Amino acid sequence: MGLRLITPPTSQVVTTEDMKTHLRIDHTDDDTYIDLLIEAATQHLDGQYGNLQRALNPQTWELVLSAFPLPDCYGHAWIELPLAAPIITLDSIKYDLEAYEETIDPDLYELDDVSVPARVRSLGTSAWPVADLTVNPVRIRYTAGYAEESGASGVPAAIKHAIKIIVADLYDNRETVTPQNVNKIDIPASADRLLHQYRIHVFA
Repeated sequence: MGLRLITPPTSQVVTTEDMKTHLRIDHTDDDTYIDLLIEAATQHLDGQYGNLQRALNPQTWELVLSAFPLPDCYGHAWIELPLAAPIITLDSIKYDLEAYEETIDPDLYELDDVSVPARVRSLGTSAWPVADLTVNPVRIRYTAGYAEESGASGVPAAIKHAIKIIVADLYDNRETVTPQNVNKIDIPASADRLLHQYRIHVFA
């Protein structure tokens, strides 16, 4: 199983101006540095390697599998969609059959977007098809994240405020932060409490 980013988010969860208001800054001297901190803090929480294990602003991912799952004892063959909490659209389910790419009719599967993470299963008594025994023959593409609300990020206020707390802590302490070392960021206790209810716990 693998996961790859197809279309990254196109906007910030927390804008530069909102962050400057939080920091009580009214000059532009540090705008580039503040943007870097916002990016680093967001990356620390968002996406495949993020602390929350969830998509924040809308982004498209593709889950690749070596085969479709077999039905369980109840006859269900669920496929969990990592980061899909919430899910915006289930775009396609494709697989390789005799070296050709096939697309499964959406009427033949069902999305459960209430579970966290979201999941999908084949409908009725029909099992998933048998794919070629090749590398990553099954590909499920979906768009996940919090959709915009009134032109602004739809990410919950608690997550936005947690990002502001993290950025303010980094700004005040002037630690060396780049997108390459975001995993070294320590989340302040107040931010961690705000994030707790949104964190998806993934068990191996």
